[in-house]
Amino acid sequence: MLKKILIICFSLPCLVSAKVVINEIAWMGTENSSTDEWIELYSDEKVDLKGWRIKAEDGSPEILLKGIATGYFLLERTDDNTLPDIKADLIYVGALSNKGETLNLINNEGDVVDEANFSSEWTFGDNESKKTLERKNDLTWQTSQSTGGTPRKDNSVIVIKPIETKPVLKENLAPKSHLPTFIIATIIALFSAGFVLYLKKKN
Repeated sequence: MLKKILIICFSLPCLVSAKVVINEIAWMGTENSSTDEWIELYSDEKVDLKGWRIKAEDGSPEILLKGIATGYFLLERTDDNTLPDIKADLIYVGALSNKGETLNLINNEGDVVDEANFSSEWTFGDNESKKTLERKNDLTWQTSQSTGGTPRKDNSVIVIKPIETKPVLKENLAPKSHLPTFIIATIIALFSAGFVLYLKKKN
């Protein structure tokens, strides 16, 4: 999904050196089971995750990371059967609350390098259709267009419909006639000329 990671800090403290981001969260599980939760990271370069962790604001889950992140890095809950056809990079334990979570991605120096802030509620992702919470290229969030999300694949793209514009009629582009103005000007000129001749004859 992310060809290049862009970091923009609007206020302090800002996110630090986010070479790795939280890319997709199946907080609702899968069609097979609501407990089959998974999380996907994305890195645009090779990063050793030793000493890194994902920690929920309420303390659970707290996932100790290890391995090399390069491209998509998939974490599956409990076992590797969460996504039977896709091998996990890491197995973790701990459930995500369906009411919402804030997940912090913390590097080996203790810096928060990325977060998914949905403590009050999951505003994206859908529990009924099992569409995941996913990142857009500008690092904002959206609901995946794909049921089950896109593990180890490019995230879905929301197509924005172009604004419809009404065609401009050709006759509306034609220059307006100045004939009435010309007639009025001619009458005024003739009247003025006649009045001048009258004055000359009188004198």
